[in-house]
Amino acid sequence: MSSIKTKIVLVEDSIALREGVARMLSEIPDLIISAEFSGAGDAIKGIGRVRPDIVILDIGLSSGSGLEVLHYLNEVHPRCKTIVFSNRVDNEYRNQATHLGATHVFNKISESANLFDAVAALVAHHSSTGESVLAASVPGQECLPAFTPNAWLGEKPLVPVEGGRIELDRRAHPSSEVKNDLCRGATVGSLAMLLVILSSLIFGAGVSRASEEDARLSVIKVIALRAGSTTFGSAVVIAPGKVITNCHVVRNSSEIKLVALGQTWYGRVAAYDADQDLCVVTAPDLDIPSARIGSSQELALGDAVFAAGYPGGEDFTFSDGRVKGLHEVYGSRVIQTSAHFAPGASGGGLFDAEGRLLGILTFKAASGGDFHFVLPIEWVLKLIDEDTPARSPVVSGRAFWEKELREQPFFLQVSALEAKKDWHGLLKLAKNSVVKDVQRGEPWIAMSKAYIGLGRTLEADSALQRARDMEPGSGKMDRHASN
Repeated sequence: MSSIKTKIVLVEDSIALREGVARMLSEIPDLIISAEFSGAGDAIKGIGRVRPDIVILDIGLSSGSGLEVLHYLNEVHPRCKTIVFSNRVDNEYRNQATHLGATHVFNKISESANLFDAVAALVAHHSSTGESVLAASVPGQECLPAFTPNAWLGEKPLVPVEGGRIELDRRAHPSSEVKNDLCRGATVGSLAMLLVILSSLIFGAGVSRASEEDARLSVIKVIALRAGSTTFGSAVVIAPGKVITNCHVVRNSSEIKLVALGQTWYGRVAAYDADQDLCVVTAPDLDIPSARIGSSQELALGDAVFAAGYPGGEDFTFSDGRVKGLHEVYGSRVIQTSAHFAPGASGGGLFDAEGRLLGILTFKAASGGDFHFVLPIEWVLKLIDEDTPARSPVVSGRAFWEKELREQPFFLQVSALEAKKDWHGLLKLAKNSVVKDVQRGEPWIAMSKAYIGLGRTLEADSALQRARDMEPGSGKMDRHASN
């Protein structure tokens, strides 16, 4: 009698890492890597065809977010077990993933062996008992915590796969007796190989260790004191004795401390633009290397970037990601990124793979979702060049992103409606914006997203074509519109 095969789908944007994970998992008998995907849209379309038992899922993808895939699995395939395997596993993302039904959440660098153990336990149970891995947890299996699947919500129509890579039975293993010691972990060789691949991806072709060290030196901690409260933030050194941070970090503060390398300096606001949420703070004795300056105008969708700051006012951290959107505001482009940053990192820096400063980490959309926004370096340079002294060292006033939604820029109104999946509202907003400025591409992209959400694919394609006509040569626009 043939042993039962367990089907796994890998959703990860790095080909090398997919190969490394597959090599490690190849030591588990009766396992099939049924499909591989690099983007959220392709994964969502393809999973319905493959119907896997297990999905191994990254959060940061080439297009879209792994959280979108997890949300889809939770609604449409709630009995499929999902293992999140990502660099982005701080408490916020871990809680989000768990809430959306993830069976496990593992850090790529520190918990690779746990990934093997979890998969091995699921496959062992499947093969030895004949029961589906979609059943309840394995009695007595210490390396697999209890799992209670959500209620089955039924199938939904799925669009045929147009991208991604489906290779059914690509790594089918011959029948073999399930070993009792699978939960002891992968062999040293395969696990070491995976760690080498992970290290090269994080510190190699994407973000180099030297780039991280440059950011570590130029990004400092900010402590703003005001009556009855303390605010923690970050700042970037842009010239000797001069840093840039967000105005919302130092707003109405009576004292500003700049902390780095075990030292503390006292700063004062020298110039600011409250609407753009940028404040220049000076401390004459501050002797910290300045950040190297890049350009947001040279960015393209999908470019590798990393965010650096002091979330929660604690240790320096950095988070890698990609450019997910570029939004025209005040003559420059506000950057939307999948590089996660949390409160306390505001005022920190977004850097390219070479360690050049692209912008200032500022806010996450109040509507939630994977919407992290960065103010462009061009705004910073303009504020410095104007050299207009602050009328008062005490900053007040709301930033553009803090105003009522109807007063916010178009892209933020789009993000809010998209996060709520208010496709009718998004369509109305896009149509109104097109009437005002028919030559802009962004409203047509928003209209395409609305039509996709409403299931009107022909109209979505037509709107997307109009967007391409507005901005010829934007080869990544269709990928952006579908996120």
